[in-house]
Amino acid sequence: MRLRRRKNRYQVSGWKVIRRCVVFFTAVCVVPVLLVLLVATDHYMRPVRKIGYVQRLTKEKQIEDKVFLNRDMNEVKQRLDQRRRHMKRTCKLLGLDKPGNDTLHRPNPWEFLVDTKNKLVWCNVFKAASTSWMYNFNILAGCSRDQDDGLPKKDKLQLVLDTILFELLTALSGKCRVNLLGAIFSSLAYYSPRFLSKSKLVPMALARQRYPRPSLEALRKAFNDSVSFLIARHPFERLLSAYRDKLQYALPHTHHQKLGQEIIKKYREKLKKQQQNISQQRWPTFPEFVVYLLDSIRSGQAPDMHWAPITQFCTPCMFDFKIIAHTETLQDEQVYLIKVAKLEHLVKPEWRNAGKGATSQNLKKYYSQLTRSQILQLYHFYRYDFELFNYSVQDYLQMGIPDSDPNLLLSAIATKDFHPNEWPKIY
Repeated sequence: MRLRRRKNRYQVSGWKVIRRCVVFFTAVCVVPVLLVLLVATDHYMRPVRKIGYVQRLTKEKQIEDKVFLNRDMNEVKQRLDQRRRHMKRTCKLLGLDKPGNDTLHRPNPWEFLVDTKNKLVWCNVFKAASTSWMYNFNILAGCSRDQDDGLPKKDKLQLVLDTILFELLTALSGKCRVNLLGAIFSSLAYYSPRFLSKSKLVPMALARQRYPRPSLEALRKAFNDSVSFLIARHPFERLLSAYRDKLQYALPHTHHQKLGQEIIKKYREKLKKQQQNISQQRWPTFPEFVVYLLDSIRSGQAPDMHWAPITQFCTPCMFDFKIIAHTETLQDEQVYLIKVAKLEHLVKPEWRNAGKGATSQNLKKYYSQLTRSQILQLYHFYRYDFELFNYSVQDYLQMGIPDSDPNLLLSAIATKDFHPNEWPKIY
């Protein structure tokens, strides 16, 4: 009996080795042929139709867009022109239009996406319709059969080879089945709505495969002949949206989930007297997050990109944006932008991932947990965003809790005259 079991075991092991060898040699024979077919011509990868949107608009939405497109767009154009004038005037008044060596006066091309085929330049501001426009740029990356996807053929070939090698090693290790054809199609995929909905890569990673981070020289050149735009949002709405998305609803084992635990460990006990019934809460409260943020500003740490001020992130005074949209009026301005860029047949004015948006009720719920001195210090952190994009802090100050110590409020009022490391502590 033992001999029979041992014999069966050897037979199974032998079959596994034979199967892996067959897979390997089949791949070696088939892959070169597939590479020639898939890399040499895009016909196998791209559909002919130039359709780039995932949802068909409802009849009501189609009528609404048609009415807007048929009426005079002077109102939107005048609004956008006024914002550009306000931006230039304020940049000059604050001295932000003069080049320098700090983050406010040094052009920052890092977060820009440049679509040279469609003549479109965008600075990606997180928590300001970024999901929607990251999706749009991914759609534009594969919008038609006769447009190149922006990848040089040698990079395209390297991407295929790397993916195939990974699949082969995984298959030969016995961990999963080999899927060479799927590997090739993923690495060279046409960015269709179906592909984007099924891809496991985050939209930013997909976008950067097609839109490499530009050099400053390339970005300035693109600004000369492209429709350039950014989308702004009230700084405190952005901050709350980032807190809820990245900390309150953080995914397990992510950077922001670990950051949340560090914030709890450092600040929960210190703020215990000011907060009730939070000992069992698994994520940092909004006041705990704000105290952490203000402390990190005071210590000179670079802010997380999801709540960094737009002034540092996009350095708008260093570039001449043609369109400065606001989330509050985004629907009309998206339609205008798409029309000016001549992209109506490729993308549609949708606002995706608006589920955790900062409604007026949510704003009051969270900001009423802060003191007025905390709100003022946050205002000074985002001061240039408030000034450049013409937002107000007044409503938020009215939501805040009056400070028990008037000196804290007076110190916060004078915050703008001090370096951040001289800001008063608020706990």
